[in-house]
Amino acid sequence: SLGARPVFMLSKYTGVAVEGGVDIVKSQVSGSGTEVLGKLTVAGLIRPAADFWARPELRVFVTAATWNGAVNDAGGTGGAAFAGDTAGVTFGVQAESCW
Repeated sequence: SLGARPVFMLSKYTGVAVEGGVDIVKSQVSGSGTEVLGKLTVAGLIRPAADFWARPELRVFVTAATWNGAVNDAGGTGGAAFAGDTAGVTFGVQAESCW
């Protein structure tokens, strides 16, 4: 696995995070080959300060991913939503806090 998530602050409280990554896995399922998945996520964020570790943080995100047929063969496509596909898009809201 390889990935990175740079964060670009637009103001003291708002920013944009961009996360990209790739996973390459030698499948444990016989005959399915090497599994490859790539993804790109863009998220708008709100946090109490411009510090990277400032929390709580609220994110609104969209993720686009693509994968090869070996991922499908191994049953790793996230269930019925992406069954048989080799690409997908999802979006949502995420909150992160630490204490």
